[in-house]
Amino acid sequence: MRPNLIDDALHVRLEDWAWWVADRSRSGYKCLSAEGRYRPERVAEQLPTRRVVDVHDAATIERVICHPGFPQLYRRMLVGWYVLRASQQQISRRCGVCTSAFDQQMGLAGRILRNRLDIEARASYISSNNSIPPLASNPAPWQG
Repeated sequence: MRPNLIDDALHVRLEDWAWWVADRSRSGYKCLSAEGRYRPERVAEQLPTRRVVDVHDAATIERVICHPGFPQLYRRMLVGWYVLRASQQQISRRCGVCTSAFDQQMGLAGRILRNRLDIEARASYISSNNSIPPLASNPAPWQG
């Protein structure tokens, strides 16, 4: 289910990000003992199918959301909705947001994220194209 005020393109990117975050958290071992490292043999039919996500895009979203400048309230709302799959009432209660204002707050979180992703995209474009065009060979009139 998609929040009403988040556009489809951003929703798909956030779904991929959530899948990537959840997949990363499942891959690590929690216990360092021999019992914790034990993994039973798995038959090919039992293996879950992996979702194909753009890892670079997911890492970019993670970097933007985890940046100290990103509002903590909206980070908690996005993580609660997309990663933890909590209900609207649970997220509202944990974040201190009125349930009637949940859609507006989620839409604001989406707009802030979209703006930060645009800034990140421009910054990476500028850093990847670091060649500065040469100056004109003719000096300006005031330079003599």
